[in-house]
Amino acid sequence: MKEFKEGRNIDPALLADQRFQNLLGKAETHQRKFRPLETERLEKDNLLIQTLLERTQTCWLALKSARQGGMTMLEAQEIAFPIILLPDENEDLD
Repeated sequence: MKEFKEGRNIDPALLADQRFQNLLGKAETHQRKFRPLETERLEKDNLLIQTLLERTQTCWLALKSARQGGMTMLEAQEIAFPIILLPDENEDLD
């Protein structure tokens, strides 16, 4: 995960937060497993890391907002996780 510390426009304190790093790892693992074509394109354009960071930050903020709004963690995850856990590319083609 060392490479992710190079992200631009992301608060360094957020990048250092272990919970954010865990969420980022979940996003990367899912991306590589279920969206290999998009991953390849993003890597070719040198945008994979930035894209993962932006999606993870958006997910983080959605989780935070939902929790502050009184939702349970599971309810918040239902809303926020689709931001980083995009559908399988094979499903997109159907």
